[in-house]
Amino acid sequence: MAKAYRARKKDIAKYEMAVATTRAQRGEASSEQLALVAMQPRCAHCGRTIPAGTRADARYCSRACKAKAARARRVFRQADP
Repeated sequence: MAKAYRARKKDIAKYEMAVATTRAQRGEASSEQLALVAMQPRCAHCGRTIPAGTRADARYCSRACKAKAARARRVFRQADP
């Protein structure tokens, strides 16, 4: 029972975040929705929002972004000398 409740609560939070993000992009968001979107962490590589349900200390939105960031750092270091 408690597990299903937590899963449902998580789904509602994801939906509310998706609505707030969409409305903010359109310029139709309320001040509460804008605050919700502003508090959301951003990917260090692409700047997109980090999905709900990831670790609290996540820096990237996906494994692909993490790999792209590592490649970019590697290329930057090789071009530096």
